[in-house]
Amino acid sequence: MGSSDNKILLVFGATGAQGGAVLRWFARRSDGWTLRGLTRNTASQASQDLQALGVQMVQADNDDPTSLRDALSGATHVFANTDSNQHIFDAMQHLEKLA
Repeated sequence: MGSSDNKILLVFGATGAQGGAVLRWFARRSDGWTLRGLTRNTASQASQDLQALGVQMVQADNDDPTSLRDALSGATHVFANTDSNQHIFDAMQHLEKLA
């Protein structure tokens, strides 16, 4: 993927509002960054739009450790924005698992 001093930014949720905004910001101001976006669907229009900006889009799923390992390979920086509330709501719906 380049020399050891190459900065590779991997953005989780690249086709979402926050991840896409981060990638578009870096794409406009790129100063030696390799941009990599993680998505479940590289064929989506949002993914294609990011590819047109020079972003390397990779298919991966947060529930598939192998795909994540491959996506993270060589990355020097990671941006991830998660829905932490989802875990709370899931737990509330399955209180029997907490006992």
